[in-house]
Amino acid sequence: MTMEVVQLDNGVVINHEVTDPSKVVLFQSTCDAMGKAGEASMKMTDAQAKTELCSFCQEMRSAGKAGARFSKGKTKTGDMMVMTSDDPKVQGQLTALGQKCAMMAGDPQASR
Repeated sequence: MTMEVVQLDNGVVINHEVTDPSKVVLFQSTCDAMGKAGEASMKMTDAQAKTELCSFCQEMRSAGKAGARFSKGKTKTGDMMVMTSDDPKVQGQLTALGQKCAMMAGDPQASR
């Protein structure tokens, strides 16, 4: 799988591409389950989130609680998530999340 993070003027896009065509459906169904878990995390109390979520999921939840909009869609070879906000503070959170994703994907320019 490859991941590309694209900075937008109001957030980020995270695009995943599965390099083995036989694994696309499995990847997309896993993303569907992850999306449902993300929606459920928005109903957690802050105390629950601190103990039940990893630090990255806590940051995603925090951005959502601060008003970030999350959109997702399936592509022919994977999926795409768009995270946006009109609030400059939340945009900063989204940029930081995008940079973490890029670093996880091994992008040498992620720290710039």
